Amino acid sequence: MLKMKSQHIYLSKSSLKWWRLLFISVIIVGICFRFVNIDKKAYWIDEVFTSLRVSGYHSEDVQPFRTGEEFGVEELQKLQKIDPERGIDNTWEALKTHPEHTPLYFVLARFWRNAFGDSVTAKRSLPIFLSLFAFPCIYWLCRELFGSSLACWLAPALLAISPLHLLYAQEARHYSLWVVTTLLSSAALLRAVRIQTTLSWITYTLTATLALYTSLFSVLVGLSHGIYVILLGRFRLTRLVISHVLAGLATLCLFTPWLWIMVSNYSQLQESVEHKQFKVSLSFLISQWILNLTRNFIDIQFGIADPFKLELSLARPSGYFALPVLILVIYAGYFIVRQASPKVYLFIFSLVTLTGLTFAVLDIVDDGLRSVVPRYLLPCYLGVHIAVAYLLACKLSSRTEKSRKFWSLTVISLIVAGLFSCAVISQGETWWNKYSDYYNPEVAELINEVNRENKTLLISNHVSRIFTLSYLLDPSLRIKASRNAENIKEIDSSFDSILVYTSRQRRLSRKFREQLKEKYQVELKRLYKRKLDYRNRIISVWKFQKYNER
Repeated sequence: MLKMKSQHIYLSKSSLKWWRLLFISVIIVGICFRFVNIDKKAYWIDEVFTSLRVSGYHSEDVQPFRTGEEFGVEELQKLQKIDPERGIDNTWEALKTHPEHTPLYFVLARFWRNAFGDSVTAKRSLPIFLSLFAFPCIYWLCRELFGSSLACWLAPALLAISPLHLLYAQEARHYSLWVVTTLLSSAALLRAVRIQTTLSWITYTLTATLALYTSLFSVLVGLSHGIYVILLGRFRLTRLVISHVLAGLATLCLFTPWLWIMVSNYSQLQESVEHKQFKVSLSFLISQWILNLTRNFIDIQFGIADPFKLELSLARPSGYFALPVLILVIYAGYFIVRQASPKVYLFIFSLVTLTGLTFAVLDIVDDGLRSVVPRYLLPCYLGVHIAVAYLLACKLSSRTEKSRKFWSLTVISLIVAGLFSCAVISQGETWWNKYSDYYNPEVAELINEVNRENKTLLISNHVSRIFTLSYLLDPSLRIKASRNAENIKEIDSSFDSILVYTSRQRRLSRKFREQLKEKYQVELKRLYKRKLDYRNRIISVWKFQKYNER
């Protein structure tokens, strides 16, 4: 194994047993939190697109709902459910038209939904089930890094109650599988480096291939592995470097079928990954990086009603937690360089810096917001978790009793913060990771309340947002949607109330409203307004005067 530098253990066997028992208990509690109220959370736009692809539908299948014709919630939901006439081949064809999403999770989700149904609980139970494999994987990874150490139990415990990983484990997306394949391929690499047998390199090749078929961003993880091996070889063409190069080429060959699909559908791929520029300050980016780092250990939305007021300040609650977490992470990095062997700290720093800095540099150079989206940097946060676990495990075994007491309190504080965050998240209907769909529960409740009192028609300029709302809307509600209000077909006079839901940039929403007012000779009264995020998008709910009183 890749051993750390000599570290004396000053904990008694009973203390070690107590800590391990505590960490195992924390892991069990973290697993339980993953299953709490998973059907109550807002089903956001990325999950909708996942359900669409898994069900075997294309963007063209959504077009009939953009023509201004009247439809119901149940008709919209049909595209989110498995149709017996559409098999796995339809799922595959739908994925090929959007090749930026590699297919492993989607294929697994198709079989899972065939077995367990199309409810929100069934859809989200797959990523939760997959997330459970992260615990043995991170344990194995820490065993390869540190040998027999308390860190091998502390790392999965911190991961189990990490608010960030809890949130992404509960999304009907591929992120929990990506965490698992990242940890698995990393542990397999360390084992191959340690024993350097043909079988171990074949194992690494297969796990790295699984990671690529889970997410294209696994390319960055693979590059970090390559940099790690090169640094171990001190930039010489050693047997270790040659073995890794061969494993990388074999991985590329196994990934060639999907590469061919990406090349064959280049125009769709280019359109899907087209980068939108957003001019933001460097201070804004730095504040977001620190905030997301804090969410790795504690996340209670800091009592802020609006989750998109994200400026970090020591004068606000977010700053109270961010500063100690930042100090802890920086000290963990310093400590691991001083105390661990190069084989340990080079791996952690390669994983953290390459995956983190790549997006950060791109954003600084190209006016982007990639690095402020935590799901893109999950491998980076895994590296942070491992570094912090190493620091805390060593400090729990430190020479002086005073030091052990201080760091024991630190570990307990982190555990309490994580457990409290998970408890708060488990009771929430929505959270910051829903982004533009954060306010869906509020919007749906408003629309349903009006519909309960009067027969209501909902008009919208954004059918994708109606898809996400459809999981919360009353099935009796009728809907018309089109990007151009002039395409909205004539309205049946039987409706008592007519609501307008707009969700786009301010200018486009205003144009849509003006077209409606001119076409139907009505005034619109705003019932609801929210700014979605730093992209200056607005959602609003407007109301016609009663149709029979015009």
